[in-house]
Amino acid sequence: MPVLVIGHAADTCARTPPGSMDRITARTNGAREQVVTVSGGPGSPAGIQAGIDACVGRSPHGFIEQEAEVAAGIGRFIRGGKY
Repeated sequence: MPVLVIGHAADTCARTPPGSMDRITARTNGAREQVVTVSGGPGSPAGIQAGIDACVGRSPHGFIEQEAEVAAGIGRFIRGGKY
């Protein structure tokens, strides 16, 4: 089964730190594996704190204002290409 791991470089969610993405693919045996680090976007809105509070859609965790780009990359991967 193919494995695609996508994270945002500025994600401060305690459950999805960007530094853990390679560890996920190291534990899988996918037919195709790719790790993608997204960067840019507007950053965290005011009031978002590092840790669990950062696990909201309107933050880097949710690829804020980059949703279309991320979805297009996922689509390419599903069709057999690179993100």
